[in-house]
Amino acid sequence: MVNNAQMIITLWGSDVACSVSSPQLPGIVAAYDEQPGPLELHTLAVTAGLNPGGTFDVHVECAIEVDDVTYFVRSRSDYYSRQRAKVAESIATAVRNNAGLRKYADADDLDDVLFIAALPSDRIKDVMATRSEGQPLTVGMVDDQGVWSFVGLSSGNDETGRRSMSDFGLGPESTVGDLFDRIEGKENGPLVDRARVREHLLVSA
Repeated sequence: MVNNAQMIITLWGSDVACSVSSPQLPGIVAAYDEQPGPLELHTLAVTAGLNPGGTFDVHVECAIEVDDVTYFVRSRSDYYSRQRAKVAESIATAVRNNAGLRKYADADDLDDVLFIAALPSDRIKDVMATRSEGQPLTVGMVDDQGVWSFVGLSSGNDETGRRSMSDFGLGPESTVGDLFDRIEGKENGPLVDRARVREHLLVSA
């Protein structure tokens, strides 16, 4: 049985209000007219294999279609939901209006693209836990000065030639803020060309 799961609520629009999925509980297939409450989510998760005494985290994402590609902008529902929602709204606006950002982000095997609205304090391993196995994602964060940063994260092996977290002195327990600080070289100058970070960075969950 699974002891912890990430429950993803996807908002699709007018046809179907939302659906629920989970990387840890792939058997879940559910659609709702309105967002399900905690008891509904718990029952759904336990039926799909969550330990009845286990826990789950809830993430909400909106689906945006641009040029026949579906972009998902996801944020975690927790104590900081309001701050995360603001980041997610800004990312969604950028996805709709910024062709450069759309081109920058890697798609998965279904040609879907996942963005995560993160806070600097989020741990990398928690961000990675929200995606399906092998699915790349793009993390977006805004710092206290209002400066935006994006980076693509994936998992795999060293044969890809991309940079790994260990190259930056980081591990899964490190935070998203730590990652951007190291990439952007705030202490010792840039470690990599920011324009080429995506094709060189490999993060293992």
